[in-house]
Formats: sequence, C-alpha cells, structure tokens
Amino acid sequence: MKKIIFGLFLTILSQTLLAQINNNVSKNISKINSNNSLLKLNSKQWIEIFPDENFKGEPVLYTAKGLTPQLNKKLSKVSFKLSAGTVAYLTINCTDIPSEVMITGNNSSYSIPDMGGICGIRLDERAAICIKFNGIETQIHNNDCKKVTGTLNVSVIEKQDDGSFVSCFNKAQKLKTVFMDAPKGSTPNFSSFVYNTLTEPPAETVRNYSLSPIGPIQDSFIVGKSAIRDKRIFIKVSGDINTEHKMADLATDYTDNVHRAFNDEFNINRLSFFNLQAKGKALIAGPYSATAVQQRSPGYIIQKQLKIFLAVVYDFRISGE
Repeated sequence: MKKIIFGLFLTILSQTLLAQINNNVSKNISKINSNNSLLKLNSKQWIEIFPDENFKGEPVLYTAKGLTPQLNKKLSKVSFKLSAGTVAYLTINCTDIPSEVMITGNNSSYSIPDMGGICGIRLDERAAICIKFNGIETQIHNNDCKKVTGTLNVSVIEKQDDGSFVSCFNKAQKLKTVFMDAPKGSTPNFSSFVYNTLTEPPAETVRNYSLSPIGPIQDSFIVGKSAIRDKRIFIKVSGDINTEHKMADLATDYTDNVHRAFNDEFNINRLSFFNLQAKGKALIAGPYSATAVQQRSPGYIIQKQLKIFLAVVYDFRISGE
C-alpha cells in the first residue's frame, strides 16, 4: 500500500514539474516571438536570420536601426525572412576576403561559403531597373546583312563604397538575363531588330516589336533605392554578335561569319537622356568592329561596324534627375 501511495506521489510530482517546465518554455518562446513581432511591427525594414534551413532554429532579427547581431561564426546553411519592399546585403567570407551578397526575399536554404559566417548586415528599400533591347545597327547592303545571330547578355551590379561590386537579381532570381541566344541558321530570326547605319534609329525610341521574335525583349533587375540615388548602378553588356554579308544580290563576296565578342560596363548615370525623360536613358554599346575572312577569297577581309541599342528605365525621382 505504501508503495502505491509513493508511486502516485511521484507521478503527481513529475507531472507538476513537467507542467511548470513546459509553462516556462512556453513563456520564453512567447517572449521571444512577441519581442520579434513587436520589432517587426515597429520597423519598416527587417531581416530574420535562422541558423538552419527551412526556418528552423532560434532566429536573430535585424532591423534597419539595429546593431549587427552576433551570429554564429560556423554557419553553413541558413534561411531568411525579409520584410516586404526590402533588399538586404549580407557581408560574408568574414575569415577570408569579406564580400557582400544581395538578399531580395524569403529564402529557405542559403549556403554560407567556407562556413565563414555573417559579419555585416545592411538594409535598403527595394527598387528596380528595367532594361529593354532596342536593336542592332550595322551596314546593310542586302537582306543577308540583316541576318543577325549570336548571344547578348545583360546584368546589373551595384558599386559599394569600398569599390567592390554586388551582383543584382532579375525577376527570375538570376544574375544574368539572356536577350539573345541564337546559333547561325536558328529561329527566331532577329532581322527585325537590325537597322542600317545610314538610317540610324533614334536612340530615344523604346520599341515594342510585334514581329518574330515576339517582343518586347526586356527584363527588370532588383536594386537598392540608395544605389540609384547615389549613382552607383552599372550595367554589364556581353556576348558575341554574328552577322552575314553580301555587297549586293548578285555579288560573290558572301560570308556568314562576320562577328565580334564584347564585354563592357556602363554607369547608367553617365548615359544620355532620351528626348522624353520618362522613357529612360539611351545605352549604346559600341561601335564594335566585326571582321571575317571571305570564304571564296581568303585574302579578302570583310569589316562591319556594330552598335547595340538598349533602353534603361527607372524612377528618376529617386535620383532627382
């Protein structure tokens, strides 16, 4: 009988202690959650960093007005939650050469290179840069000269105070947009984008093509609002454009390999305005000298000039332009 009574006493005591522990844990969790919720409510910009994937582990909240939190130096894969309309910059590779990476939204799994941790955080308002492909200019002698293939890639970067650059994401969360990737003889045919040097298209025209390929060809990149305001946005244009050549319909100097590779950066604040400011700025890459050797007469070298027309559009009220 004494054993039964003692057993009941232990059961009641353990349940009471467990209830107290669970109650204390619940209070602590509630306190953590309520503090984070209150900070989020009172902060326009914030990022919540979880030490594990899939938003697991005890999160650290950083707001625009807060100090950089002390984060685990051995972070491997983390996850984030980001306030709406915010872009975050994380300083990583803290044990080697620190560099910034851009975070544009919630991410359930992000790898920290070399387990270097996160040693810096800054937040900015989210803005956008839209880039439109306006065509290619070259010398046109007959319809063969309007056959343009090859590659054209565009990316956007922000220059930081220390001279380093941060790569920006497009709408598809990629760091590069492919405007053209057409091998010779492929479709779609980009001839509707090609203009004659003698009748150069006005740079301020933002074209909306209805021919093949279906247009317009354009994409937007996510940037920080302060990067536009402080004139720190650069656009990278790269690729390899190939054209064909024939001096006239009955000429024998045909070649299909007049090409030029290119890789240039442009500061958008140094670009010329369009006639109407609301339309954006004119980005003209080139002129590039494209060359080829005529196939039937190896001693005959063909040269053509190429210009690539792009339009850059954004909210000019941000930069005061």
